[in-house]
Amino acid sequence: MNHISNWVAVGVGLWALTVGGTARADDDGVDGQALIQQAIELGGRELPADAVEVEIWMKEPIAAQRVIQLGSQYFVLEESTGKVRPGWSESPGKIEVSSWSSAENLLAQLALPPMPEAPEGVEVRSIFVPQDQGIRVTGDPTGRWLYVLGLKGAVERYDTDTDRVELFADPKVYLADLDEEVSVMGLCFDEQQRMYLVVNTRDEDVDPIMHHVAIYRSAPIEHGGVLGPELTPWVEVSYPWGGHQFNHGVAHIRQGPDGMIYVGSGSRTDADEDFDEPNIADGGEVELTSCIWRIDPASDEPQVEVHAQGLRNAFGFDWDAQGTLWASENGPNKNPPGELNVIEAGKHYGFPYRYSDWEENPYEHVAEPPAGLSFEPPVINRGPAGMGEGSESLATFDAHSSPAGVAYLGEAFGEKWRGALAVARFGNMIPGETVGYDLLLVRPLPAEQAGGPREVQTTVLLEGLARPLGVYAAPTGRLYVLEHSRQAPGRQSWAAAGAAGRLLELRLLD
Repeated sequence: MNHISNWVAVGVGLWALTVGGTARADDDGVDGQALIQQAIELGGRELPADAVEVEIWMKEPIAAQRVIQLGSQYFVLEESTGKVRPGWSESPGKIEVSSWSSAENLLAQLALPPMPEAPEGVEVRSIFVPQDQGIRVTGDPTGRWLYVLGLKGAVERYDTDTDRVELFADPKVYLADLDEEVSVMGLCFDEQQRMYLVVNTRDEDVDPIMHHVAIYRSAPIEHGGVLGPELTPWVEVSYPWGGHQFNHGVAHIRQGPDGMIYVGSGSRTDADEDFDEPNIADGGEVELTSCIWRIDPASDEPQVEVHAQGLRNAFGFDWDAQGTLWASENGPNKNPPGELNVIEAGKHYGFPYRYSDWEENPYEHVAEPPAGLSFEPPVINRGPAGMGEGSESLATFDAHSSPAGVAYLGEAFGEKWRGALAVARFGNMIPGETVGYDLLLVRPLPAEQAGGPREVQTTVLLEGLARPLGVYAAPTGRLYVLEHSRQAPGRQSWAAAGAAGRLLELRLLD
């Protein structure tokens, strides 16, 4: 899976307007206030009209009566004409609007997809639509309070008793000193109830361009208490920014059973390639990429320790009741399966030298591995789901399905579900057969041979989801799935890619 922030990159707005709605330019005859209300009902937020500068693209400024932001799109009610003009923003406080595109057509693309059909024994409902594209969901030790992280750093708190949603951590406050665009891709609480957020930024003031990672941490918080915890950088590291769209960044963070903090760091390449790009460092992967970190939360001067290597993008991981660490891994462009791996300290999981259980490396430019380096095999999927048709097994999931969040279903869940892993699959980002967009139930089989790969049986819990990323197994026995956007099978517009999806709640019945 490519770096998530690419889905909301500058230019998506103009692309969506160019290809998404050329019929009935300016929506002549359509009630502008009605379109504005429709944008709000779809999850849009109203901005102060006098706080933004609006101009028709490459033309004159206009006066705005109302301004609605919906994902990466803006809808401006023009004061003089009463028309709604769709637009985009490339700099804070400034919106450029279209003189040719249809707001009505664009809003149709931004509608939430249909709710997925729940199979027998599963009940599903939509909880709320976050203000930003969702990345992670977690909760407090009781399961009453849920916390949802958006890509730009907003953390919203949801009270399951009252259905109240509040902005808990505001990036305009805790990231106020940053001028760079951010991708905030990790959220967790430790046993002391300190909150951690993983913040990625791109430093273009140096050559080569650097990827800066800051893990912010709060003091212990009281769940349900005051909003706006003070968050300050706890760990800061940098490494050379990658090229093209393959700079995955640092994402998932969790406290392990041993009390240590674990962090997934994605690759900066597709497959260890060099880059012919200005200010981008060659040399493939570096020590702090394509691995899982381990950090001591009690240290006054915390240091990053590489816990396991050879993981192209371990976007999600969780521990089972026996303390085994299971991690998802996204495969590269040349079609090897995405993986599920059992992670052990000091082990290497193949990237960029080995993929899945393939004997040959599909990338000819990659050098032979260092002498004496051995690789841990991925989990073997015995199906029937997650591996395409006509196969008895695969190591592990369909190519390009982009396995993401992982959650272990423990004692809070009924016997039918207990002991399995819930794995979200973001879905393919490369054109071709639609794969992923689902939530899988992955049940580990008993380990039969020492040193051999673990095996799992896989079934589908939900399909037809809109780019699912985060998964959280609450102590209440509820399972939560966070959709990143509104792109779903059959709904592939760029407008839908820039708007937040839903937080879904699943009841798994015995």
